[in-house]
Amino acid sequence: MSYLTNWGYTLTDAESLADIISAEEFNTMTAGRYSGDVRIPSGIASASLALRNFCGWHLSESFACKISWTVTNRGIIRHGPDVTIQLPTRFLTAINSISIAGEEFTDFSFQVNGLLTLYDVPRFNRRDVIEVEYTAGISDASAIKDMVSQMVTLTLAKSYGVTSEAAGGVSVTYNSAWTNGSFSQILENNIALLAPYRLEGVF
Repeated sequence: MSYLTNWGYTLTDAESLADIISAEEFNTMTAGRYSGDVRIPSGIASASLALRNFCGWHLSESFACKISWTVTNRGIIRHGPDVTIQLPTRFLTAINSISIAGEEFTDFSFQVNGLLTLYDVPRFNRRDVIEVEYTAGISDASAIKDMVSQMVTLTLAKSYGVTSEAAGGVSVTYNSAWTNGSFSQILENNIALLAPYRLEGVF
């Protein structure tokens, strides 16, 4: 059982990646205001994917993950005898195993922001593969769930001609800036809030 994500790594204990919220959660968050709208499931899926693509990883609960690189891939930096790797997450909770050219490697440290350092790494050739199995995910995804709810709510409300709305505990008054509202349009005020979740400059 595994699932290859859009971001180049595999979830090793899942067959699919669920949307960030379910239709039932959305209806609860919006007090059932749009519960009969058939666009809700596809809207949630579009909003979930937009946020994940913006941040560059699965952006949800904790999963066991696996990723492999050849040593020349981006994201791998050799400095002297050590190697630094940026894993595709900002919420790294555990490194489960590392292998280099099929050999187990155990001398390493990591940071929650996904930076992994291997110490005293033997010389390897350009075709050697580094494989890392790790666990990553958000323990409390309530802020991300609120964003999905807002994106879907604003798009639904616009189609009904509504001028203000509350979603996920946040009240919003619409203005002319929401001219091209769509389920995958990230709100401007959420871009700054996504900074702690977003991968930068590697992937």
